[in-house]
Amino acid sequence: MFYTDYMQYESEVDLANKISSKIDSLDIKEINNTPVAIVGGYAHVPNTPVAINGEFVNLSFFIDRGRYMGFMKTIGYYYKYDTDEEFLLAKKIAQNMKPWPSPESIKYEQGVVVIKLS
Repeated sequence: MFYTDYMQYESEVDLANKISSKIDSLDIKEINNTPVAIVGGYAHVPNTPVAINGEFVNLSFFIDRGRYMGFMKTIGYYYKYDTDEEFLLAKKIAQNMKPWPSPESIKYEQGVVVIKLS
C-alpha cells in the first residue's frame, strides 16, 4: 500500500511538472499575477506490480478544483487561484480545446491560463 501511494504521489508530481512546463512555454511575463484555471480532472492510478485489485488509492489532486493549486504550491509552483468568474470563463474557453495531454490543452486567453484536463 505504501509503495502504491508513493507511486501515485510521483505521478502527481510528474503531472504538475508537465503542466508547469506548458505554462512556462506560454511566456507570460506576470505569471504569478495571472490566474490559472484547470478545467476537468485527471486521475491517474499507478500501474504498479504490487498494486492489488481493489486496493484503496487516494484521490488525485487533479480531480478537484480546490486541491490542485494547493498541491502545486507544496512542490514549489506558486500560481494565482482563479476566481469563480474566471473559472466560468475558462470553462467556456475550454469547450473548444482538446484535453490533456494534447499540445492544444493549454492556452492563455482573456487574461486567464486555461488548462483542459478532461
